[in-house]
Amino acid sequence: MSLTKEFKPTKEMITAADNVFKAMALTEIVRPIVLGYQQSILNDQKYLCSKDHRGDEYTPATDWIKNPDHTYLMSDADFQDYLNRCNIAQDNANLETESSDHCPLLVAEKLVSDAKHVLIEVMEPITKMSYSDVSSTLDIYRKYVELTLQFLAPFVSQPN
Repeated sequence: MSLTKEFKPTKEMITAADNVFKAMALTEIVRPIVLGYQQSILNDQKYLCSKDHRGDEYTPATDWIKNPDHTYLMSDADFQDYLNRCNIAQDNANLETESSDHCPLLVAEKLVSDAKHVLIEVMEPITKMSYSDVSSTLDIYRKYVELTLQFLAPFVSQPN
């Protein structure tokens, strides 16, 4: 007999798994929108690498920032301009956050992280593994969450 036929998750467990799935879906919807406008702004504005930064990929003050992950290399003034343009693009995309200075993608990714944390805590009576046990390495954390979601998915998809 399979464990899933014997196991009856609590409503809290089902809700926790459902919240992870919903947060992951939201992130996948928001990601291409945010990365799209960030990349477009970088391509249009061609912000130069600050003279204060040196790296393998950019030559300071002669090469423009091409990757949204590298905006920390901008001057403070350029970064503020970039953020202002991102806020306008965020508004135009109808992506609302609690504060205009919050990136919708980072907010969505934080929702995923928080939902996974709750899932781990809710499942601790069953798995006997705490969040600190599971989060000791990224590989263990990812595998634990993946297996837990696979295990609970059939219960999440069942109508109440």
